[in-house]
Amino acid sequence: MKRSLLMVASLAFVVGCSEQTGQKQEPPAVAEETPQTEPMRQPAAPAVEPSPTQPATSPTVATGSEADQELTKAIRQSIEADKSLPPAAQSITIAAAEGVVTLSGKVPTTEAKQAIEDRVKAVPGVKSVDNQLEVSVT
Repeated sequence: MKRSLLMVASLAFVVGCSEQTGQKQEPPAVAEETPQTEPMRQPAAPAVEPSPTQPATSPTVATGSEADQELTKAIRQSIEADKSLPPAAQSITIAAAEGVVTLSGKVPTTEAKQAIEDRVKAVPGVKSVDNQLEVSVT
């Protein structure tokens, strides 16, 4: 707003000066102001896909790409199919981004933590696993 007022005042000054000298000058071309910055956009939230068997407690998170969504789905199915894993494995959170899988949640033993990681590593498309599972006896 200040900038617009300043431009109008400057324009009036230039026109006033040119009329006093008897010369008719064209006022300087004034381009319309356009904002130089775009409004900030919030990043898209990761897709959260609950497990069909545990809809409220076992989210599968894919960061957006179709490949990541397919990978998280395959991992979830692999974990659910393995009946040797503890029931807690059904409620862990799985996040995938470009083949890097992050596991989080609680499991009852260090053996269960390692077994889940091994199962995830066996799924085609997994490049690496960030195992953030916590051993918690509850």
